Amino acid sequence: LLGLGAAGEVGHHSIDLHGWPDGTGNPGGWEAYASGPAIAAMGIKAVTQGLTTHIRDLAGGDLNRISPELIKQAAEAGDGVAQGILDQAGVYLGCGLANLVIILCPHKVVIGGGLMGLGDWIMDPIWRTLRARCHTVPLDKLEIVPAALGGDAGCLGAAVWAMQQGRAV
Repeated sequence: LLGLGAAGEVGHHSIDLHGWPDGTGNPGGWEAYASGPAIAAMGIKAVTQGLTTHIRDLAGGDLNRISPELIKQAAEAGDGVAQGILDQAGVYLGCGLANLVIILCPHKVVIGGGLMGLGDWIMDPIWRTLRARCHTVPLDKLEIVPAALGGDAGCLGAAVWAMQQGRAV
């Protein structure tokens, strides 16, 4: 999809009309709620608000070390705040996916980046949200899989595109 040059930028579709701005400034953009940086930001917010969580300890007091993986560690250790962060991100990811699944009705959804590394912490709320929102789609036929290239897909795709255009990489 090329369109006008930005087709396929699904991370910027709005899932909350009055929500936080995403990286482009779009209020309620999907990436502001369901991305690695969004999860890290939720963890930082929990720590700075003084919520009872092990996230600060696992980060050694350094807010810059808070990541989705660190929040997953806290969740696996029984930290309810961390579990809530991952659940909320999974619900938002599921909400955005529900919009796409209803529009496109795909057989397979491929998710790139680091979110799939969160395993059931992210997949359970995704499926729960899809079941709650996708009543016209045969979800039993839908498969959600991690991207084979993980977080490198965008960089590799840009490099291939540049080479196809005859540009130096």
